[in-house]
Amino acid sequence: MEHIIAECSSPGQKEVWKLIKMFLEHHSILWHPPTMFNILACVTPVFKLPGGNRDIGKECFYQIIISLSIQTIWNAQCEKNSSFLPEEIHNRWLKRINKRLDLDCLMTCKHFSRKALGKDLVLRI
Repeated sequence: MEHIIAECSSPGQKEVWKLIKMFLEHHSILWHPPTMFNILACVTPVFKLPGGNRDIGKECFYQIIISLSIQTIWNAQCEKNSSFLPEEIHNRWLKRINKRLDLDCLMTCKHFSRKALGKDLVLRI
């Protein structure tokens, strides 16, 4: 699995990791090269605010970006009959990220009462 996600030279993998690096650096999140440990630990990040409190928005953002990116790489690898251009991988990745962020925005609806996400949390993402 580590080979497919982090080491393989097949189409898509390098492009997605470049996008992840760019996205994380834009949001002031320290970039770590892909390893099996970083991939498995993507659901447990801890980012601190200057006062020492946890930055929940940044933690959620990191989880979303890494996990959806890994799915994108895996899905591209599973489509053996297709050879992807970098633009296709870029567009697939952006579509997946935008779809998830749209879902988070929809989940702030008051219709969900107690289960709704807080608007402030989604805005921090």
